[in-house]
Amino acid sequence: KTAEVDHRVPLFRVWREHRDAPWPTLLGFWGVPNLQVINRDAHVGKCAVEAQSRRAVSLPAGERSEGGGEAR
Repeated sequence: KTAEVDHRVPLFRVWREHRDAPWPTLLGFWGVPNLQVINRDAHVGKCAVEAQSRRAVSLPAGERSEGGGEAR
């Protein structure tokens, strides 16, 4: 009852890392080959890690801290 469907390769990474791939290849990441069923707790943890990864990529280098937290 706590299972959730999630993308193995997050879609933000697909766009960042495979942007130049042909459209049919990109669409493949939305389908079954890139889906997994995980429990809710694992999904929450995975989402937190992905959010930190997206934030680190979007921040200019001078605003990133060494410890992974917010720069002050």
